[in-house]
Amino acid sequence: MMICAAAAMMLGVASCNSNKTNDEEKGLFESDSFRDSVSQLAGKAYGMQNNMQLNYYLNSLPDSARNSFNKEEFIRGMVRALKTDTTSESYLTGFMQGTQMLQFMLQQNSAAPIDIDTFIKVFTNEFLKDSIAPEEMSKVAGEFQFMLTRIQEEKMRRRDIERQKDPVAVANKNAGLKAIADAKAANPNLKTSESGLVYEIIEPGEGDKVPYNGQVSVIYTGKFTDGKVFDSSNGEPVSFNVQNVVKGFGEGLQLLGKGGKALLYIPGDLAYGINGAPQGGIGPNTTLVFEIEVVDFIDPSIQRFAD
Repeated sequence: MMICAAAAMMLGVASCNSNKTNDEEKGLFESDSFRDSVSQLAGKAYGMQNNMQLNYYLNSLPDSARNSFNKEEFIRGMVRALKTDTTSESYLTGFMQGTQMLQFMLQQNSAAPIDIDTFIKVFTNEFLKDSIAPEEMSKVAGEFQFMLTRIQEEKMRRRDIERQKDPVAVANKNAGLKAIADAKAANPNLKTSESGLVYEIIEPGEGDKVPYNGQVSVIYTGKFTDGKVFDSSNGEPVSFNVQNVVKGFGEGLQLLGKGGKALLYIPGDLAYGINGAPQGGIGPNTTLVFEIEVVDFIDPSIQRFAD
């Protein structure tokens, strides 16, 4: 604004010099030509700045959200704010706060619509109180944060449901189901767990089974259902925690003891799900096949390698 004012002042002076008849009895800040210069330059500066900021913001959004943004509606809202019929600081502060609240409500609306009238009624009641007990504020803040978490989870659930309809995700899922059905028909030793993991225990291993939070040393090869290898330990043991792998792989490890070997068919929902793993060339809902061997593992409850 300081830059705009300085530049506008220069323009205003030039304008005043050419229009002394109308403005010679007015101060610089009161002159019509200065006001016009400031107005035009401020409008241009703010317009360009908002244009650049908006384009930067829109480029960060998905295509659907970017294409739905309407600049004319943006201007309509801005004009309503600028032409408000009061200059009361209290009113303007409330106006800005209300705008921020509305943005929040619109963000949540896809999962949990908020009734504006109910919101205003309760807000007014709390806002007009003489004081708020800190412990009550803390309690409500905790409940509200919990509710926001639930809303976010619901939004993600709905998003995933929509993404499941993606043609690639559907095709991968169906291809995986067919591959598993064909494998089970050809190999009677394959079993299916309650979660949907399809497996064959080739060697059960010795002693206790790998615990859900165990640190394991594993030799493995990961393939797609067409036999193409996408990941492998290259015959050497690799160590990791059971809880840090995809669900189906972790479940398969827990079926084995030290020295155990298994063949796993992991459906997409027990592997990388609808997101896939693009960095590994794994698409959404892709079924994975693993050959695994548990070389050793550490049971955290006894903090030593299994015997």
